[in-house]
Amino acid sequence: MHSMLSLAESEDLVEQYALDVTADERLPDRQVYFRDNYRAWEQAYLPVVCEYVEDRLPGRALDCGPGWGTMSVWLAAHGWNVTAMDMMPLGTFMTERQCRECGISYIRAQIEDAPLPGAQFDLALLTQVLGHLKWNPLRTLRNLRSMLAPGGEAIVSALNTPEERWPEFSYSHWRDVPTRDSGADPDPAMNVCAYTTQSLRELLGEVFSPAATHLLQEGGVTVALCRV
Repeated sequence: MHSMLSLAESEDLVEQYALDVTADERLPDRQVYFRDNYRAWEQAYLPVVCEYVEDRLPGRALDCGPGWGTMSVWLAAHGWNVTAMDMMPLGTFMTERQCRECGISYIRAQIEDAPLPGAQFDLALLTQVLGHLKWNPLRTLRNLRSMLAPGGEAIVSALNTPEERWPEFSYSHWRDVPTRDSGADPDPAMNVCAYTTQSLRELLGEVFSPAATHLLQEGGVTVALCRV
């Protein structure tokens, strides 16, 4: 277990854990990619997430779609009981050693399918995941909300995509993304749906009370703080 790490110290630790994973053709040097690309992108928005969470009493936290696990490591170091939930098997990004040494539970599951049975979390993170979902995001957000305990909070973020970049995505608005039961095939693209601050606000308003949702702009990313 690591106690009270800063965000930068958490990223340093995750960079070392990245060496545990065998390189593949997509990321021939995972540590270099983490340092030069992934970490730089996280620095655009994670400081505001950490600043917000620092004022909360630790409880049970869900990190959904954790990537390399920077926030999972940071939360665990700050006293949270952390569960990381990802569709990818352990060892793809987060590692067995990382979870063991940091006290993180890892569950391989797809939040687009269903919530974790009986889950009741005080905090749930869904950061930089929405744009990659293969189906309409409403079901995912409803699953996320159902896993929050009374008084729980969700932190959801998405890239605030300028209109000139919309052609890089399959869809420019989340309402146009097919639902899972539509009969359509899952979208194979990496970037499925573009978001703006307004479209993210509309989406969250379908699941969370608008009065209990606060949106922040940070480094080109919209960070939403949602209370149940």
